[in-house]
Parts: sequence; structure tokens; C-alpha cells
Amino acid sequence: MQNKNPNSRFGIDINEYTQSVDFQTLAKTIDFLYVRASGSGGGSFRVDKKFLEFAKAARNYGIP
Repeated sequence: MQNKNPNSRFGIDINEYTQSVDFQTLAKTIDFLYVRASGSGGGSFRVDKKFLEFAKAARNYGIP
């Protein structure tokens, strides 16, 4: 994706519904990553099932 504004940053969001994540590639192609920590549905609040896994992987690859 080409960005014409040099001040803009490119990032994505991931959560437990994300099928697969190539953190090695992401570390080279994005400026930031938003990892969903929690969600709600059906009147209840819960922690995202993949949050810890994804947050640790992002940190290991140096993705802010």
C-alpha cells in the first residue's frame, strides 16, 4: 500500500479471529500493530483468547 503522506504511519489490528500472522513479515512492513486485548458480546466482557500470544510475538519482533 502506497502512502502519499510522509507523516502517516501504517498499521493493522489483529485479534483471536485472525487466522494466521507472519510477525517476521509484519516487522518489515508495518509501523505499528494493534492487538485487541478484550471484547464484549452477549452482555459479557472477556479477554481476547490470542492477546498474550500475539502481544509477546509482537514484542519479540520489535513491533510497536
